[in-house]
Amino acid sequence: AMGLIWVVHFLACGWYLCAAFTSNPESSWVGRRSLIDESDNEATLLASSAFVQWSHAFYFILTVFTTVGFGDIYAETTGEIVYVCFTMLV
Repeated sequence: AMGLIWVVHFLACGWYLCAAFTSNPESSWVGRRSLIDESDNEATLLASSAFVQWSHAFYFILTVFTTVGFGDIYAETTGEIVYVCFTMLV
């Protein structure tokens, strides 16, 4: 179990880096992910803390490993698509 958690954490960090290294963060999965805060205001994941961003990345990688995904987070840029293809092969 700890091995799985380590691999998912490592791949989640890579998934986040796909967004961090893009030239337009708003077009990345982090920029496309909408959140509702405690006051019912909508914002993107870009405005959230590092822990919240990591938890969404961890959730995405875990759903890729355990299911076919839910479709709420998806790859769109070329870097994201290549990374997800690599993740699916792991």
